[in-house]
Amino acid sequence: MTEGKIIQYYALYCIYNATSKVPNLITDNDPRFDTVTTFPGWSTNTGWDKNNIDPCDFFGITCDRPNLVTRVELPNNQLTGNFPPEIKLLASDGDYSTGAGNLFLLDVKQNEFLYNNKDSSWVADLGSDFASIDLSITSFAGQLPKFPSEIIDIAISFTLFEGGLNNGIFDGLDTLEYLELDGNSFGEGLPNSLAQLSSLANVFVSDSNIVGSLQFMVGMPQIREFWIDKNPNLSNAIPVQIGESTTLESLSLTENGLTGAIPSQLGLLTQLSFLWLYGNKLTGQVPSELANLGKAKLIRMEENNLSGDMPAELCTLLANFLFPLDILGSDASVCGSSTATCECCSCCNIASCDALG
Repeated sequence: MTEGKIIQYYALYCIYNATSKVPNLITDNDPRFDTVTTFPGWSTNTGWDKNNIDPCDFFGITCDRPNLVTRVELPNNQLTGNFPPEIKLLASDGDYSTGAGNLFLLDVKQNEFLYNNKDSSWVADLGSDFASIDLSITSFAGQLPKFPSEIIDIAISFTLFEGGLNNGIFDGLDTLEYLELDGNSFGEGLPNSLAQLSSLANVFVSDSNIVGSLQFMVGMPQIREFWIDKNPNLSNAIPVQIGESTTLESLSLTENGLTGAIPSQLGLLTQLSFLWLYGNKLTGQVPSELANLGKAKLIRMEENNLSGDMPAELCTLLANFLFPLDILGSDASVCGSSTATCECCSCCNIASCDALG
């Protein structure tokens, strides 16, 4: 048996022994475990509890042709305990590389009781070939880690992370395309370094106690989807420079604390199909420049403090033959009616607009 194969066994057995039938701080404080007599193990553990099966044949493990571990995929598999740092022994290169792995992906999502003892620093040592991590719906906590330099996808939603949103963890991640950080408790603003990432296209940071302003969005060169909803401490005006992000196709800024006017520069986003602005504290008139969004399927601005009349150009988009605007929502006073039946808009409050799909 080669040294690399021995290290594969060691690294993977460390994962199994640390996360199967093992309690942690989370389970110790969860009343659902008070009456458990036999602590639960993994839902599926084929190969992991044997010593005569090649690690490349373990459930959830993928190897490449030289039999180096490339993928560890254990989603929704009832992992508990504290995820161990020994996974970095499977890195393709770096200080902890051993020749046992060429790790590309780690997926442990939907393991609600999987903890990390508030330490994810090992993520930084997963190697330059590492591209995708999914820790969503786990009990990982503490500070966000530094990520490997060539990472493409980061999904860390609905966890217990509560800090680490600084320029340092995103600096230089020029291959990052997808960032999902919904459902955390950061209590921080997003760093301006996000705008420097040349490949970043999809960002989702809803319900994560994001504070400050949207200034970090200015200058994003490839952004297509940006959803940052339900962060009531996200305030100040929508920056007018947002009109420079001409690659945007979907923008959702709902139920935050945004103030000021809707910038007319949004009309420069000619690729935009979906615009959600409802549930903020926006004031002033609806800019007629929004009628330049010729590809828009949905524009929702209801439950703000808008005034004036809905621009006739926007009303006309509802009847556009080639590219009709399916849903146009705003405050009832703007739409030309004080009742739920609006004269121009499709709907005049969040509930009625939601009902339209």
